[in-house]
Amino acid sequence: MKKQSNVEPSVYNSSAFLPFYVRVVYIIFQDDTSRIHRTPAVRTFVEENIPERIDIDDQAVKMDDVWSIENLWSIIRQELSHYEFNSLYDVKEKIIDIWENFSQEKCLRMIDSIPKRLTAIVQKEGQRITKHDY
Repeated sequence: MKKQSNVEPSVYNSSAFLPFYVRVVYIIFQDDTSRIHRTPAVRTFVEENIPERIDIDDQAVKMDDVWSIENLWSIIRQELSHYEFNSLYDVKEKIIDIWENFSQEKCLRMIDSIPKRLTAIVQKEGQRITKHDY
């Protein structure tokens, strides 16, 4: 059975809802420098297929220093490291448990720290920051 959508077709088909890559004519690739995106296979693909890109050595600090969602994923990874799992299902269940029990107060503290984090990055001239820097 087909799932019914509450979205009007004319609104859904609006260019505002098209994926970013459909609306962009000229793209410059920027690697976010995450380790999982730096595997030999990915680096080879990028080198061979994406001529317009920002060189990895010319990039700014990783934004996980700033954005709260990246900090939340770090907290989840840290929490997961305390457990041994027997299946992918168990890992998913634990992630959901951690996510659902993440306090609103902690989330607000993370958001409130963004200006301090940005100031620390400026003071360190774009270098990585740690909690001790802000």
